[in-house]
Amino acid sequence: MSKIHILDKSVSNRIAAGEVVEKPASVVKELVENSIDAGASKISIEIKNGGIKKICIQDDGCGIEKDDVINAFMPHATSKIETADDLDKIFTLGFRGEALASIASVSQVEMVTKTEDAEIGTGIKINGGEFGKLYCIGANKGTQITVNNLFYNTPVRRKFLRKEKTEEGEITSLVEKLILSNPNIRFKYIVDDKIKYNTTASSTLDDIYAIYGKEIAENVIPVNEAKEDYVLKGYIGRPEISKPNRSYQTLIINGRIVRSAFVSNVIQEVYENFLMKNKYPLYVLSLTLPPESLDVNVHPSKLEVKFENLAFIHRLFSGAVYSALMEQDLTRKATTLDDEFKELKKEDVVFYELPKDEGVSFKEQDTPIGELPREISLSSVEAFEKVEPKKIDLKSSESDLTNMMLGMKSVHQESFKEAVSKAEIKGVIFKTYILAEKDDSLYIIDQHAAHERKIYEEYKERLEKGENVSQALLSPYGFSVNAYEFDFISSHIDA
Repeated sequence: MSKIHILDKSVSNRIAAGEVVEKPASVVKELVENSIDAGASKISIEIKNGGIKKICIQDDGCGIEKDDVINAFMPHATSKIETADDLDKIFTLGFRGEALASIASVSQVEMVTKTEDAEIGTGIKINGGEFGKLYCIGANKGTQITVNNLFYNTPVRRKFLRKEKTEEGEITSLVEKLILSNPNIRFKYIVDDKIKYNTTASSTLDDIYAIYGKEIAENVIPVNEAKEDYVLKGYIGRPEISKPNRSYQTLIINGRIVRSAFVSNVIQEVYENFLMKNKYPLYVLSLTLPPESLDVNVHPSKLEVKFENLAFIHRLFSGAVYSALMEQDLTRKATTLDDEFKELKKEDVVFYELPKDEGVSFKEQDTPIGELPREISLSSVEAFEKVEPKKIDLKSSESDLTNMMLGMKSVHQESFKEAVSKAEIKGVIFKTYILAEKDDSLYIIDQHAAHERKIYEEYKERLEKGENVSQALLSPYGFSVNAYEFDFISSHIDA
């Protein structure tokens, strides 16, 4: 008796869906890429409950002919390629013909579509791979696909979905990259009935502003390099806006969002002398090259690619990024104490006074300015009063410089204290480093690092004594994060 048999189509479709539809973000990616291939100029993306309950993609593309509606959901049905030779010159984002069939097999799908020549639109509903009848419906040119209850008929897959906010964060990150890679398309992104993005299809720089904010948009450097049939365009971030992870890196090749550890490492090498350790450059780069020089048929997700000539790609990216950086003035200017405080006079320093029963004040009432507590910073009142070089006695507990040096652990403290005793402050560089001179030696003290160390030692000592070492901020500190970072912070907010 034969032990080998052909799987039922419904079973094989669900198996195939595991490669193409890994999570809600996979559904969004496949459907939006279909809209882009259809020539859409406007694309609306709506999700609910992290895309698990609902994903709706609507475009104004070419639409699908009524006779092709059912065929569009058949496995390996595609309008993008016809023969094996076409795989060597792929111009579209989709081509495998697996996405719609895979999505329809593990969800409840409804599609409404209309071509420009059709008098009325065509609709169809599919539940877990089971086709309903075609019906006529009024519609505008284009296609709308609604995916409800993802993995409703595959409980094992649904069980392994992550939290809704995590899935939402991944979709948001994907949508951001879709926006950056298609500046000619107007995107509207709606999350749980709230508009998150609504772009105007103006320029990549405007999209960078919309996604990353004003500070980053003002600190990017344009890249424009052409060699043979290869054209590299986009923006790289100045070193000062580097990030602690690679999630701010977007690479587009022939209009396709891809991941390439090779390209990322090449760019990292160029930035190596500009960045601190564990920092990564921000970039949005788009490479156009002959399609036969690239293999995009590596994985069903189509996120990975293989280059025909790695050495050429290395030279192209490294040369373009290095040239763009070198054309900028990346030198930071040094300042002296006189530069820091020449515009600031003693009478300009305002200390806000509060009644004794209303919180804290910067000083006690009727306290002379000269007797104010010293902060561990050269911006203390003493710095305002005396901008000329001064002698610092490290035995004095009131000395700013003393406190900083006592906090430094990168040197032997006793010998260091003795060496710079009564050192003469010459100035401040980059608002960060104190320059102190003693005999024939110049000492450079990172006041920020020293201050941090001092605070750390104080907290550590209080913690060992069982004292409370935390308090709420008097005013909130606001900072920007991307979707991945937001999810991480939200998940650990209690800690």
